[in-house]
Amino acid sequence: MTPVALNNIGLTPVVPSPVRPSPSQLHWYLIHAHEDLGVENALQYESPLKRAHYGPDILTRIPDTSLTDLGIPHGDIVCLNDGSNTWYHSPAVKQAMCNTGSAYSTNSDVIR
Repeated sequence: MTPVALNNIGLTPVVPSPVRPSPSQLHWYLIHAHEDLGVENALQYESPLKRAHYGPDILTRIPDTSLTDLGIPHGDIVCLNDGSNTWYHSPAVKQAMCNTGSAYSTNSDVIR
């Protein structure tokens, strides 16, 4: 059975907050880009993207020129942009974020 959190008086289910962007998401997205999108040097872009505060949640809104200024070739930019929204909104990513415990304060708040 799926865990359900209850409010502090135990009557109403608590709906987890939407997935918040985190620095680790960039790392996992770049692994996905390398393994599944064919971006050979994807992990080399992690440091420049982090310094610019760019993550998979906003990648498609960054002008290509800003990304090329970081040293990312245009072909890789296309692949990274094409895959970022699909990956970021995928059920697997949302499930992984929910499993981190951020939606629940303690194990006693979870009914199995």
